Amino acid sequence: MDLLKALFPVSFNCKDDSNKLVVGIIIYVVMAIIGTLIIALTNLINLPLVGVICGLLGGLLELYTTAGIVLAILVFCKVLK
Repeated sequence: MDLLKALFPVSFNCKDDSNKLVVGIIIYVVMAIIGTLIIALTNLINLPLVGVICGLLGGLLELYTTAGIVLAILVFCKVLK
């Protein structure tokens, strides 16, 4: 659990307050949007290796933000402590 708390600090800050949950979800959504825009602009270089790396980074970013939102909801619902 300590590893999850270190990787997702925003998610474990959403205890007992719906405002913190909403702010945490908004942080993850904004992070996903900004990361996607940066990766899309980098992908305009049109080099095959850069395209593969951008695809992998985009997938990891989406996985991270989705997991962060799910963890925030689980912490708020007191499934995780």
